[in-house]
Amino acid sequence: MGADSAAGEVKQLFVPGGWWKASEVPEADLAGLAQDEARGAFKDGEGDSVGCLISEVVVPGFDFEDHAFLGEKELVDMFGGNREDETVAKLLPYVRPA
Repeated sequence: MGADSAAGEVKQLFVPGGWWKASEVPEADLAGLAQDEARGAFKDGEGDSVGCLISEVVVPGFDFEDHAFLGEKELVDMFGGNREDETVAKLLPYVRPA
């Protein structure tokens, strides 16, 4: 995702029902932000903005009965109860604690 359509980046994704979603700012963007802060770029209004946002459009309508947040237990269960799995470790910061 991103603003560079020439590089194949898109501003929106379609995520069908039944799929989990999360977002994060890439490490390279965070490093660039730290460099801008270190050189005082934001004082001059020259620094890049870095952020991440998930918004949701629900069609045909939204019913909270159909919505769920992924919890820690459910995530670990999806990977056979293996809390040490590399993917589980990467995703744990994005789920609700047990």
